[in-house]
Amino acid sequence: MNGPRPFGQDESLDPFTEKRVAENLRSALNERATQVEPAANSYLTLSSRLAEEASSATKGGGRVGARVLAAAAMFVVAAGAGIYALNQSGGSDFEATGGIANSTTVPTSTPTVPSTPVVPTTTPTETPSSTAPQPPEPMVQVLESAQLPAASSVSEASRALLYLLGLPGQTRVEERDSIGVLLPPEELDYGGGPVPELAKVTTQTHSTGTRAVSATSKTMQIESVRQDGEEIVVTGRGTAFEAWVGVQLIRTDGTRLASTFTTAGCCEELVPFEARLPLPPGIGEAFVVAHGDNAGSGVIPAFAAVPIRYEGSVPDSTTYSVFRIRPDDSDRGLNIRDLPGTDEGEVLATLPSGTSGIQLLPRMPALVGDSFWWRVKTTDNVEGWVHSSFLTPEQPILDEAQLRNLAESAVFGISFAEFDGLSGLSLSRRVPVAVGWIGDPTFVGGPDLVDPAFWTEAQPWRVPEATFGETETIISLRSLMNLPDLTEQGPALQSGAALPYGFEQEMVGTYFAGTQAVTVVGPEDGEPPRSMVLFFESSPTGPQLVGVVASIFVP
Repeated sequence: MNGPRPFGQDESLDPFTEKRVAENLRSALNERATQVEPAANSYLTLSSRLAEEASSATKGGGRVGARVLAAAAMFVVAAGAGIYALNQSGGSDFEATGGIANSTTVPTSTPTVPSTPVVPTTTPTETPSSTAPQPPEPMVQVLESAQLPAASSVSEASRALLYLLGLPGQTRVEERDSIGVLLPPEELDYGGGPVPELAKVTTQTHSTGTRAVSATSKTMQIESVRQDGEEIVVTGRGTAFEAWVGVQLIRTDGTRLASTFTTAGCCEELVPFEARLPLPPGIGEAFVVAHGDNAGSGVIPAFAAVPIRYEGSVPDSTTYSVFRIRPDDSDRGLNIRDLPGTDEGEVLATLPSGTSGIQLLPRMPALVGDSFWWRVKTTDNVEGWVHSSFLTPEQPILDEAQLRNLAESAVFGISFAEFDGLSGLSLSRRVPVAVGWIGDPTFVGGPDLVDPAFWTEAQPWRVPEATFGETETIISLRSLMNLPDLTEQGPALQSGAALPYGFEQEMVGTYFAGTQAVTVVGPEDGEPPRSMVLFFESSPTGPQLVGVVASIFVP
């Protein structure tokens, strides 16, 4: 607050005389506000009070008292303007024009008057964007390790990776610290020379078990994996039979996402190669695999595998339906949960077999134990987690000629497994394959499924007495299939599942819902008559076999 007027100063020049303060205050407020009904703190009320106080003040103390009152009035006006600004920001029925008060806090014990006018500020109003959310940027990232179920040893982890990749041929595993060395079967004779190493699988062991991390070999190497727009570019060096190099992208749950081929060296010298794979939609983890051709040797080809994480620029638009639900299932369907895992969270809904239109949400699959869980959304807008092996892609319908070709290839592949392995059989690696008698099939997955001995030896299956009204019978997988002599004639095929019994039809309607079937008709002189039914599900790279079951007719 200013002191008394300096000695000798002309009173007409003193800005703090009662008259000058009143005039200045009235002029300022007239410029800053619209005429409204005077309120207790309005400029009119303050002016009136100021005039009344000035006229009644004594000669000795009036000037100082007026100064105090004027300063207080100016402080009240400034505070009132600040309150007005706050009211305007929160909605008010008071309208005025003029500047907005400075938001700096002023101590009430020493009020001050701004020496310069405050520049009005405006806050732009944000309007919601009318544009659609931008799609994610496509991404490919090489990982140190990928999500895989844990194994109990280096050898088992190496075999599990080999099964996941679906490479044809036989091998044995020799453990060397954390490395699984893949070698040819012992029965192969190399004339006393060194036994070639087919590949080396690097593993990691944690508290939960051992997992395969990557693989490489002396004759097949991946040097880089990168993203180029909507493609995955794979470069490396290799040598293979007839210089042929297959390159695949295989998701960690066993789904083959993409496949192509290129060329490298055909002799001992390693030659650079490059291959391009389409970037798949959605999000997940996968292995990029480069391998040669085993040239019908029955031994796995040399290969290399690198784990990656990918994210496509578009979500996965594939819809799924519920399958692999047994007729005697206690839940009568697939539970959808708020958390991944059978022991976690709450059940939000139960989806009966055949429920369709299920969408995958753009979330990384969760690995719980040895099972992958997907975040999904149903047609009823229920969102939650489900066990992925109980969903099958809703596939395009194959015509009869396509089904017959698939079945013929599968039949020949099974029949000659003891000679050529299962290289010609597209067995699903994503879900366990149902094998055996349709009334009580065994569900087989992992390395045992691709072991030719499983298909060629006399694997026993029990036919219950209650089913046919006769004593329990033990028969082999070969006799269950009861295939015709394929060296003389091709198999008799018909599209669909030709089943004589109601319980068999119920099994197809629940467990194999959403798949397509072909029946291999057994010879008429079979005792008893038998037929084999093959079930296929869709995949990004073609149909996969999910069921090889026999139906036995007892008149």
